[in-house]
Amino acid sequence: MLDILPITATIAVGVGPRAIEISPDGTFAFVSSNAAGNVSRISTITNTVTATITTAPNPDGISFAPDGSYAYVTHDYNGGVKRVNTSTNTVTATVPVTGARSVAISPDGTYAFVGDDVGVQRISTATNALTASVPSTGGAAILGIEFSPDGSAVWASRWSGANVVRINTASNAVTHSISVPANPHQMTMSPDGSTLYVASYSDTNQARVNTATRVPTNWAVIPGGGGSQGTAITPDGAYVYMSAYNTNRILRVSTATGAVTAAIQLSDTPAQLAMSPDGKFLLVCRSGNTVSRIQLKP
Repeated sequence: MLDILPITATIAVGVGPRAIEISPDGTFAFVSSNAAGNVSRISTITNTVTATITTAPNPDGISFAPDGSYAYVTHDYNGGVKRVNTSTNTVTATVPVTGARSVAISPDGTYAFVGDDVGVQRISTATNALTASVPSTGGAAILGIEFSPDGSAVWASRWSGANVVRINTASNAVTHSISVPANPHQMTMSPDGSTLYVASYSDTNQARVNTATRVPTNWAVIPGGGGSQGTAITPDGAYVYMSAYNTNRILRVSTATGAVTAAIQLSDTPAQLAMSPDGKFLLVCRSGNTVSRIQLKP
């Protein structure tokens, strides 16, 4: 019998919530509302929207600086990558990247990688300028970007390529391409950096990649058909949460066995997920223009 985890709050946000990230200190979250053209700031203390930030049409991916002082927000078409000051909730810079989809700031905060419709770009966070374009990643939209904990590598999921690529951050070169189930989307890294978990949208099989050997395995199956577009891992690495859009459920999957051990039934479609730094709660974007909080621990 599956455990049932409680939804403790549901928060209205702008139309078309796409991506969600929780600040490093866990006190607030940013949600990109793709159709509304804005970013909602949610207090995780009060579970309310405390600011609505107009960025540009079609905001998508979000990444916070390690100290939480700013975030980069990507935009699908011509809005570029916006830098948002989290103290003032204002846009302070624009980096011209066309079709920017996903973004991740390095663990040391000195640079970021952006996935766009044709490849991966590198940004200096000191100057907000493009400093490199990574070859051999083109031809597919990059919907997920994930760093290794030590910052030596970044991984990019290629939507139509059915693969993820590993990029050496010292050389900005692709070192490996790994096949995974169709339409890889959001990814999450284990806390020790040994395993990359990949949500695949168009396959019930979900893959994980051994980051040392670069060998993928299908480790979990989404019950009820369909795949997943969201994934998040607990700080202890024991569970991965996945959004099962076909059955409108959030699934808790054991990383030890690949078994589904808990489920949260929703009334509409879940998308991307974000785990709090302390592992006490999970936030999920929903197609009904809301974000729900799922309490995992007291």
